[in-house]
Amino acid sequence: MRKDLTPTICTVAGLLLICRNNKAKLSRLLNVNRSTILKYEKDTDFSRHAVVNNVLMIKTNPKRRRDDTAKSDPSSH
Repeated sequence: MRKDLTPTICTVAGLLLICRNNKAKLSRLLNVNRSTILKYEKDTDFSRHAVVNNVLMIKTNPKRRRDDTAKSDPSSH
């Protein structure tokens, strides 16, 4: 028998409605800290996160690389 492979995609705000705004219950369901739920509860347009099959996926910003060669000390030459 084949299981349904359709992914379930929603936001933390949508899951909070299902959990009746119980942040502790949702944090246990997603296996994340409750402060993470607070961080993403206002993001309703998938701009910073998405929950796919009860796994929280977050968007990270790549860090800028420092160009250490351009900032070398001129007195050392």
